[in-house]
Amino acid sequence: MEKRKLNKGEWSEHFALFHIINSRKLVLGNKELVPTGKMLKINKIKTSDATSIIDFNNDETIEIKNKLENTEISLNKNEIINENILHELFTEIQTGSGRSFHAKKISNLLKKIGLSSFKGGGSKTKSDIILDINTGNYSILDEGFSIKSFIGNPPTLLNASKDNTNLIFSIEGCNDVLMKKTNSIISKKDFEKLIKLNALPRDYKISNQKIRDRLKFLIKNKCKIKFYKAATNCLAHNLKMVDSNMTEILSRVLLDYYLFGKPILIDRINLSQENGSFSSFNYTDLDQIYNCFKRLLVGFQFGIFQKTKWDGQMEANGMIVIKSTGEQISFHRIDEYNLGEYLLNSIKFDKPSTSRHGYASVYKNGRDYLIKLNLQLRFTQTNQK
Repeated sequence: MEKRKLNKGEWSEHFALFHIINSRKLVLGNKELVPTGKMLKINKIKTSDATSIIDFNNDETIEIKNKLENTEISLNKNEIINENILHELFTEIQTGSGRSFHAKKISNLLKKIGLSSFKGGGSKTKSDIILDINTGNYSILDEGFSIKSFIGNPPTLLNASKDNTNLIFSIEGCNDVLMKKTNSIISKKDFEKLIKLNALPRDYKISNQKIRDRLKFLIKNKCKIKFYKAATNCLAHNLKMVDSNMTEILSRVLLDYYLFGKPILIDRINLSQENGSFSSFNYTDLDQIYNCFKRLLVGFQFGIFQKTKWDGQMEANGMIVIKSTGEQISFHRIDEYNLGEYLLNSIKFDKPSTSRHGYASVYKNGRDYLIKLNLQLRFTQTNQK
């Protein structure tokens, strides 16, 4: 039988499962990933596709139902998992090599509890695991949680998806000559591709900061770059569901990022405020801008799908963060403040491939000169110790 290979993020979902079985609780945290003293008790675990259910009968016994294989077993929790075994599972993931690998210890432990796999969420769901939780005041059934692991590379909050994540900017004062000269500023990777195709532009210039240098070249030549619209109606709709000014506000910060750098979102917002990027909006202080972005980030985390018009509902309500040390800290919308603060202070802009996602080149639409900039958001590797 072929050994199952997964990446570190996928194996981390299994690690989260065994971590919950061991502790029967989720520890809530603040923006520094420090426990707040609050926790959620776990009464039941389900896979996101509801094919496997783990019931906690008491502190020592768990009942596991596998609907795919029509099996049901009861086991003593202490015979399955403890802190030492958890550390072994963490080390197995941490030391795994390659894009995907087989985790023998995790696979054997899954078999021991009667599961062939533990399937997390896919692109059509925001939940990686479903839990019945008790807050101390009341119970919530079938609560969806996403899992974000830092055992490998920092995870993304929003993956680039061509025009589904592109914003379009108009370029006032541009012409055909400037368009060609701008697009002749290329990266070393572009150069290697184009020379093989015998398609190098005339008078090309190689740049280590292609996107930034293209934008600055346009500005140097007295062009004005202004937000035009979201590349798709769906993206425009979803941003307006967050705030009527969200698209404009986001476009200012995104353009400033590509022009001036500083990828950490909250730092970039602060600098954009100092530069006067938000002066045209009817917001009296920076906290109002922060709140717009908090709502946007929570929406991306729990509700917004790139190719679907969002109705404002959340598909999941909680998030489990697996730190690079293996410690787990969680967030839930019952503590909206710490959830928003964590996301606002832990997200950065990221630059995906320009050719794959169709952005950063000047193009012409009728008489208008336009350029697309892409939005990809990634978690930062901060507060992981």
